[in-house]
Amino acid sequence: MAASQSDSDGLSQIVLALQATYDPRSTNETRQSALQFLENAKKQPDAPQHGFTLANDQSQEPAVRHFGLSLLEYALRYRWEDYTQEQAATLRAWVIGLAKDVRESDPLYFRNKVAILWVDVAKRSWAAEWSDMDEMLASFWDTTDAAKQYVYRQLVLYILECLSEDVCNREDPVAMLRQEVLGQALNEIIVPQSTYQRHLDKRAKSQNVRFTADGWLSRMSAFASTCCTSLAQGDERLLSLTIKTLEALKATTTWVSLETVPETYTIDSLFAVISTGIVSAQMVMKNMICIAILVLKQTRPPSMCCIPFFRRPTIQSPTESSGVRRSSLIASLFSTTSINRVRLAPTTLTKPSIPYRRRRPRWLIPYAFCAVSVLTDCL
Repeated sequence: MAASQSDSDGLSQIVLALQATYDPRSTNETRQSALQFLENAKKQPDAPQHGFTLANDQSQEPAVRHFGLSLLEYALRYRWEDYTQEQAATLRAWVIGLAKDVRESDPLYFRNKVAILWVDVAKRSWAAEWSDMDEMLASFWDTTDAAKQYVYRQLVLYILECLSEDVCNREDPVAMLRQEVLGQALNEIIVPQSTYQRHLDKRAKSQNVRFTADGWLSRMSAFASTCCTSLAQGDERLLSLTIKTLEALKATTTWVSLETVPETYTIDSLFAVISTGIVSAQMVMKNMICIAILVLKQTRPPSMCCIPFFRRPTIQSPTESSGVRRSSLIASLFSTTSINRVRLAPTTLTKPSIPYRRRRPRWLIPYAFCAVSVLTDCL
């Protein structure tokens, strides 16, 4: 009873401190004291439990619930190594529970924060203590609950985007510590099983984390194509979800093997989105970035994947004709003399082979001209 009373008092103090920080009538001294109290609250042993309680309380204000997520984030990022295996499992269960309980009425920043916490847990325990993450993501994606379908798919797409960014860009220090394992696991769930099996014996070790055979690249590409049939109806929610899909595809196409692209119909789905005629600068630009990434990739032996780095192309001034700008962009895309260097994308299915130059796949050339044409028409 005493412990329960202490927890209740601690939660009440956190809520009062948050109210003091957001109250415009609070004095500067009061606000500074409240901020100091909240900063110290993150370092307390019971901070994760308080964070989950606040974040999971639907009756609290969004700012209070978001601070609860910050308490969990601090525990994940700075105290994970201090936890026992049982405590880490409890923390992971709390994050999964918050993801299951997200609602469309929750602010977008709150839902994105939940996805970031999911990725933080994955970078530390996926393909080790946590092996069924792909199954959980698939259950979210395939939910039959109409009230949850939109928000779940948005959550899954953001999780996949952040995972690709953190694991494959090699900039996140936590992901770098488990680079080999996380890279293999991400490859396994992203590419189709048929493609993955062809290279498994030679270049990778399976982490046994796959749940579905099609892989998330196929799922995202198919979903983008499906959205095209409904975009013309002016559904803002669907437009937002399409943009989120393109963001996830952009993060994935930077490292995925070029051999996977025709098998998953990724290019076809990207141009299907353009063909809808929906004028959205954000959607068009994200689409073009995906296509440009694929076009600029050099052809490699089947199991190789690389990203060429180009000098900044010279773009004509806006006052010049679109035809001149189109010619300039096409020339910059296909100029073989503009290549500075080539580095391998951070995928476990590759081995360094620098330099290595081959012709770009011919099936990409018509797509490239079409992409540049559409892009310059939108400028």
